[in-house]
Amino acid sequence: MEKQNNTINRRFGAIYVAMGRPYLAMTLLSIKTLKSVSPSMPVTVVTNVELLLNKIDFLSEDLDTIIFIDLVTTENRNIKSRLHEYSSYQKAVFLDSDTLIMKDLAVGEFLLDHFDVAMRVNPYPQERKGKGDVSILGGELVSNLPHWNSGVILFKKSEAVDHFFSKWNKSYNSIGVEYDQVSLVEAVFKSDVRFLGLEKRWNDTDPFLNRKKWLKRVRVFHYASNISNDLMHQILAMDSFIPDKGHDKKNNETAEFLSRKRKSKRKELGLLKYSLIRIFWLFSTPVKFHNK
Repeated sequence: MEKQNNTINRRFGAIYVAMGRPYLAMTLLSIKTLKSVSPSMPVTVVTNVELLLNKIDFLSEDLDTIIFIDLVTTENRNIKSRLHEYSSYQKAVFLDSDTLIMKDLAVGEFLLDHFDVAMRVNPYPQERKGKGDVSILGGELVSNLPHWNSGVILFKKSEAVDHFFSKWNKSYNSIGVEYDQVSLVEAVFKSDVRFLGLEKRWNDTDPFLNRKKWLKRVRVFHYASNISNDLMHQILAMDSFIPDKGHDKKNNETAEFLSRKRKSKRKELGLLKYSLIRIFWLFSTPVKFHNK
């Protein structure tokens, strides 16, 4: 594990896990949006893809950190569930790669004066196959329990938080489910941390309708598979900062990854609904509003 600079004693910073080139490209776009609203906020990126800070104008060698780890991309959730090992901040906000930061996150530092860990509580039961039907905590189904979204996590340095992440990582590896949020439920139930449930404004998807009201409150836009043409182009622009693996032809891994995500969304929604949303995105997307 290598660090390109040292962020020890930084008070409040952001941390990303970006395993694999597509996730690193999305992370760079997320960081760009973060820096547009919080330019002095330090950032740490944990990645298995080589990247040079001095090649990217919105990153600073004095402020930001790249932690390179020589592990396969599928280790991403194993790393995410032990974030405390990679953060040198007294207080931190973890952000998924597929996020855009719409407002300053500084209030997160205040929240961590009073709580140890904060995440968004899902408003509905988790019923997805492979998640909701998993048995945890001695036989209870996840679908019968509260569920949290791990796309945004506020956490501080403390012994209790270390134990929380250790429990999460242990549960993740023992349950054997690829999704980290199943083991997260078990970790929350078994942990002694002071836990705060965040509102949707900390971790929200595209509302499609009533976006003016949404824009007034949302802090983090978690777009997941809602990838408009505009968003896709911006992610690919970030991909250009990543050195190509080969010398003779440009790497198309990120473009192919995004296309698969869009096809998956089309399958989920159906062709008609997805086509209508694609048309809607031409005129109105959070990405366009963010860039104004």
